[in-house]
Amino acid sequence: MDYHFLLLIKFLGMLVFSGGIVAAFVAESPAAKKVAVHRIASTGLLILWISGAFLATKLGVSHAELWITLGFFFSFVTQGALVSSIKTTKPGPKVVAIVFLVLSLVDMVYKPTWEQLLK
Repeated sequence: MDYHFLLLIKFLGMLVFSGGIVAAFVAESPAAKKVAVHRIASTGLLILWISGAFLATKLGVSHAELWITLGFFFSFVTQGALVSSIKTTKPGPKVVAIVFLVLSLVDMVYKPTWEQLLK
C-alpha cells in the first residue's frame, strides 16, 4: 500500500477515535455514551492500530520501537478510561482519557526512540 494512503487512513482513524471520545463526553444518555464509546471510538482505535502497524512495516520500523510501544499503551489507557467513564459521572476517567489522548498525539508527532532515551 502507498505510504500517503496509509497515513491518510491513520489520520482518519485518529479523527474517528477523537470524535468518539468527544461524543461520549457530550452524550447525555447512557445508551448514547455506549454507542459513542463502543461503536465510534473503538472503531477509530482499531483503524489507528491496523494502519499504524502497516505504516511501521512499510517504513521498516520495529514494532517494538519506543514511540510505537508508547502509542499503543497511551491509546489503550485512553480507551480503558473511556469505557470506565460510561459507568460514572465523576470526572476522573474523562481527565485520564483526555491526558492520555494528548500523550498519544504528542508521541505520534515526536516519535521518541529507544536510542534517544538511552543516550
